[in-house]
This record gives sequence, structure tokens and C-alpha cells, in this order.
Amino acid sequence: MDALAAKRLIVPASRVTFLGNQLVVIAAKDNPVRIPVRPPAALARVLGAGPLAMADAPVPAGQYGEAALKSLGVWSAVAPKVVRGDSVRAALTLVERGAAPLGIVYATDAKASAKASGSAAS
Repeated sequence: MDALAAKRLIVPASRVTFLGNQLVVIAAKDNPVRIPVRPPAALARVLGAGPLAMADAPVPAGQYGEAALKSLGVWSAVAPKVVRGDSVRAALTLVERGAAPLGIVYATDAKASAKASGSAAS
């Protein structure tokens, strides 16, 4: 849509967002970690030696997750613990199987999981 708007191929007032999604931090339902992790700086401490599952950098959710962690000022502390999956579903699976204590996925993927739950950072 941005490309069309930049070329002035749409009427600006007609543009509306009718679908969306958000990133959430998830944990396996049997994980005692309280979600959401507050303050965000506590994320690295909560992870301990365990990895944080995220989608790979070329995947939009991977890019958004990294940008969110940078915005929160925790990327440098968390980056060494990040394990990347080739998709959001792969990151979700790492958490569901206990290979990672926490993950960052889309809210819709978290809701579809019977083994993980999550919360948006606020």
C-alpha cells in the first residue's frame, strides 16, 4: 500500500487499516516465568542461559522483534541468547518443545498454540 500511495495511485483518504497483528513474548504453559516480563530489562535475567526463540532476520517478524528489543534497550543483552527459526512457527515450536524458555511470535500464532501463551509488552 505504501508503494501505491508513494506513486499517488490511491486516494489518501480512502486508506484504512483493517487487519493487523502484534508481537508477543511467549513461554510454554508449564514454564513458571511470568509473562509479560517487566521491566523489559529483566528479559536477559529471566532468560538465564536459555535462548530466546525468534524468527530469522529476513522474516518480517524477526526484523520487527529485533527492532522492538532495540527500542526497549535490551537487544545488546539479549542478542547473544537469540536462537533463530526460519519462521514464526519454528520459533513457536522451539518454545512449545522446551528448547527455548521464551520466544517472540505474532499474537495470532500464540493464540493458535495449545502449549504456549504470551502477552504483548506494554
